[in-house]
Amino acid sequence: MFKNIENKLKDLAYIVFALVTLGGVGGGITLIVVDDDFIALGIILIVLSWVIGMLSAWPIYGIGEAVELARANNELLLRNKKSSNKSQNEKKQVKATEPEQENRKSESVSSAVKAEEVNISDVETELGKCDICKKEDQLLKCKIIKNNGISYMSLCNDCYVNILESNDFIELEILD
Repeated sequence: MFKNIENKLKDLAYIVFALVTLGGVGGGITLIVVDDDFIALGIILIVLSWVIGMLSAWPIYGIGEAVELARANNELLLRNKKSSNKSQNEKKQVKATEPEQENRKSESVSSAVKAEEVNISDVETELGKCDICKKEDQLLKCKIIKNNGISYMSLCNDCYVNILESNDFIELEILD
């Protein structure tokens, strides 16, 4: 119902404009046809219905535009955040020696599972859509603790491995 809401709001604006304008034009024509004394009133009603239709539709259309721009900005911010996190992780890895990297990985992975050892058949899973890639697959229920808080996510094996390899968390745990 609320997917693609920006386009639904824009369509609603067109419908509101059409209904108000057509109602006014119909009423104006009716006034003109019924009595010659109401010709001026009929013309005024036709013009005012167009103006009122526009004034009614513009705010609705504007809200649809605002939602569309907000969604585009959020996607852009997420993309930028992901790319900055990758570059920060690459910088950290360049500075750290290999033993330090191994220590950091083993400390941060609470389930003691390394990326190459993840096997989705060893863990209880359920069929559904991954919270990250939205792919329909067998999902792992995970608890991810980062600096900014705790997230509970259902992840496909690929996204789980990507998070595990990114080392962008304090603790990663597979829930039963």
